[in-house]
Parts: sequence; C-alpha cells; structure tokens
Amino acid sequence: MTIDQRTAAIFDNLEPWIVGQRWYGDKSRNSRRVTPEAIAAIEIDGADIGLIHVTLEFTDDSTSVYFVPLVIGEAGQPVDALSDPRFLAWLGSGFDQSRVVRAGYGGGSRLVWTLANSVSGTSWSREPSRVLGGEQSNTSIVFGDSAIAKVFRKVQPGINPDSEIVSHLSAQGQFPHVPVFLGAIVLEFDDGRESIELAAVQALVPNQGDCWRWLPNALSEASESQLTELLSAIQLLGQRTGELHVALAASDSNDAFRPVPIDQEFLSALEERIGREVRHTCSMLYSQGACSHGESEALAASLLRDVARTDALMGTHQTRVHGDYHLGQVLRTHDDFSIIDFEGEPSRSMTERREKTSPLKDVAGMLRSIDYAVATANEDGSTDDYLNLKTWRENAELSFVVGYLGAVGTSEHSLVPLEPGAFRQSLDLFMIEKALYEVRYELDNRPDWVDIPLGALQRIAGST
Repeated sequence: MTIDQRTAAIFDNLEPWIVGQRWYGDKSRNSRRVTPEAIAAIEIDGADIGLIHVTLEFTDDSTSVYFVPLVIGEAGQPVDALSDPRFLAWLGSGFDQSRVVRAGYGGGSRLVWTLANSVSGTSWSREPSRVLGGEQSNTSIVFGDSAIAKVFRKVQPGINPDSEIVSHLSAQGQFPHVPVFLGAIVLEFDDGRESIELAAVQALVPNQGDCWRWLPNALSEASESQLTELLSAIQLLGQRTGELHVALAASDSNDAFRPVPIDQEFLSALEERIGREVRHTCSMLYSQGACSHGESEALAASLLRDVARTDALMGTHQTRVHGDYHLGQVLRTHDDFSIIDFEGEPSRSMTERREKTSPLKDVAGMLRSIDYAVATANEDGSTDDYLNLKTWRENAELSFVVGYLGAVGTSEHSLVPLEPGAFRQSLDLFMIEKALYEVRYELDNRPDWVDIPLGALQRIAGST
C-alpha cells in the first residue's frame, strides 16, 4: 500500500481522534459531516507523514477547518506528527532550503516556507526542537533558545493578523516590545485564492511567564510596599500599550495600517451594537436568576445612557489594534513587558480580525483582565484582603491610564480623547462592551464568576 493509500485509509478513524484532541475548539458543537483531504503525503527519514485538512460541517450550518499533520502507520491509527522529532526537524529545515512542496490539494497548490525580509540567517532552524505543553488552540515548537514556531490547528484563508502586525512592527523598528517575526509556512493556491497560513515563526523572548500567571501570584503574596511597586509595573504596562498603539498608527503609506478618522457611521454602529448587547445581557441576568427584574431593568437603563455618549469619540481615529488584549497576551520580561499573540478574537474571520477600531478596545480589554486578576488573587474571600485589593484595583486602573495617556499623546494622530471627561465616557463604552461579553460567558460557563463582570457594569452604571 502506498503512502497516499494509507493516508486515505486513515480517514475513517479521524473524526473521533480529532474530537479528543486538546486543540480541538468545537467540542460543544455537533458535526454532521467530516471531510478530510490530503494536502500532501511525504516521507521523512522512514516516517510517512500525511498533511491533512479536515473540514467539519456542524448542525448549525457553520464549518471549521483544521490542519492535521499525521504519522501514517500500517495499522491505520492517527498519530500526531508534531510528536515526532523527524517531522519537527523537517519543518525547521524548510526555512534553510526556502522549501516549496507541490500539492494537488484544491486543484493545485504548494506549501511555501518564507523568511522575513529582515532576517539574515536561519541558524535557529537547526537547533534542537521541542513541543510546548499546555496550549489549547495551537501547537508551539521551540527551537533551542532562539525561536518559537506556532502551528495553527484551526485555520482560515486570508492574512493572519498576528504575522502581519509582528512583521510590520519588526520592520518598522519603532516598538521593540514584541517578538521579531522570522518567517511562515503558507499554503498557496494556483488559482489565486487567498492563501492559508499554517505556521509562523518568531524570535523567542526570554521571560518569566505570561502576566496572567504573574499578576495574581504577585498580588496574593505582596506586602503593602510591594503592592505600591506593582502599581508602577501596571503604569509601565499602560505606557507600553500606548507606545504599541502609536507604532500601529505610524504608517500613512500602508493602507492596512493607515489611521482612519472615526465618523458618524462608526459611532452609530457602535451605539446600536452595544445597545443591543445591553438589552440581551440584562435579560439573561434576570432569566438566569442573577438579579431581579427591577434590577436588570435599572442596570440596562443606566448602561444605555452611557452607550448613547458615543460622540465623545468624534475627532479620534480607528487604527489597527491587538484585538484580544489581556494579561495572558503579555509576557513579563524581568522588569518589563513583551506583547504577543496578535491573532485577534478566534471566533471572528481573518477579515474581521484585521478591521480598524478605537484603540480603547485594547485598553478596556486589559483593564477588565486586571479586574479578573484581582478577583483571582482573593479567592479565599478574606475581607481585609478584599478591601486592600479593591483599593489596589482602583489605583491600578488609574496607573494604567496615566501610563497609557502619557505615551499615546505623542502620536501625530488623535487616537483617543485627551480631555478627561471625554476619555472616561469613551473608555466606558468599550468597558461596557467587554464586561457584557464576560457576563454572558460566565452565565453560560461559570455562573459562580458572574459577579466579577457584573460588578464592573454596576460600577459604571453607578458612576453616571
């Protein structure tokens, strides 16, 4: 039996294997059809490897596509190729060779290994490689101490915003607090269809872990003086966030990054979208017993008054943003920070993830993440600790904003309102939108946590 025949034979066993993988992101949905297609079948040092795309069609008429590299054995049982050192070495060596693999997938295609223009060598690709554990949606391979390759499992056609933004910032050289983009593996089609990025490589940033692990741990163990030091770190994080936004808005020659003035159409759409979410979410709070009907109605009325103040954003700009900004997307690097994972919200299309919006979307995302970190640090429910951390959270929000405004105000474009009242009104819009999403998520998945985002909504409503 040839490798192509064994690849085809493995398809019958593929669906239950995929559904059981940690990186499979559709576990709550029911599939009605699974269509595996081989991109290419290759032999690597005695191992037969099938590079497979699997399309799953679900009962709600949506679809997902997964990239699945498999070791193809005679017994017909799937084995993840990313667990095989031979496959990892083959992936890395492709950058040395500027490899192109012809494939018949999609009527004619090719796998292309590309290096960033700014990269002068590929010595990292020959270093010992290992797969990182703990990830869910993708799989990361570390090459020595030099590079990290992210293999995307759930894939979409179009420009990947993570590679696009990191590559842009690397070439621009104005913001060093992101990894350097090194290269990518892309599936290109002969008929001109949008390509699909299967893997991306960035320089490995020495770090002490992501900030979602760092901050709750630091808060739970901090003395009073250490809490003050943490506020300085949060102010620096705000500064780095502002510097990132200034760098993303610095290009007037690249349409993908050129800032666009916010107009009435943007404001009307924003008000309509958040207003709809206010009504829906407050209805959910009542229907699921999180508050009384009167409380839900009062909360909705107050939030809707805030949502009607979109005019505070007039005169500012839409720009490219991180798009899914929280503590887990920031690495703690000794006494500084490095920002990672610019993929955007995974449930959205590549086109939607690349849309421009107010940079305040990122600010709100990080402030909401800090609120969650404080709640996590006080899991034992100590009253004294709660009061101390409540005060610290309030000061942390102020510190972040001070650092942010000090940096973002240097942009030649007006990125956010600088007048304090207009800034607060504008930020509240995106804080409301984020907290509404969190309330719906917690009601559906972790009802015991709903008080965290609900408390944020009540604080905003009470300040009006």
